[in-house]
Amino acid sequence: MTRLFHSLRLDPAHTQREIDEELAFHLDQLEQELVESGTPPDRAAALARRRFGDPHRIARQCRAIVFREQIMTRRIHVAVTVLLALALVAAIGVAWSMGMEARRSRDIAMMQAVLARESQMRADQALAEARVQAEAARAAQDKLRASNGGPSEAQPSR
Repeated sequence: MTRLFHSLRLDPAHTQREIDEELAFHLDQLEQELVESGTPPDRAAALARRRFGDPHRIARQCRAIVFREQIMTRRIHVAVTVLLALALVAAIGVAWSMGMEARRSRDIAMMQAVLARESQMRADQALAEARVQAEAARAAQDKLRASNGGPSEAQPSR
């Protein structure tokens, strides 16, 4: 994690120290290789500097590359952060919308259940009233037959 924060820092002094250390290491390596191959140490240092090139020019080029990379890395991090934030907002919006839709569906189902229950109660009430009326009509008919001396319900006329 520390390397990540170091890569995001735009600290010119820190970057210059790292570049100087890296260039010195490679220059020393080249000089040491020349000495190991038989070149006298005083001549090896001058030859290594000549082969290596101008360290100030190389340092400037390295610094420019490092800063471009740091700026690009920072831009990428900002872009990723923005994209993640937008994705989070979209996910929250979708979840909220789905919750609202589920709530609406539940409310509609409850309303339909209440309406069905009320409809069933009206149908039951109408059926009970029809039975009462049918019973009253049968009783009136029986009473009328009894007063006319007609056949009772048990003995239908032909």
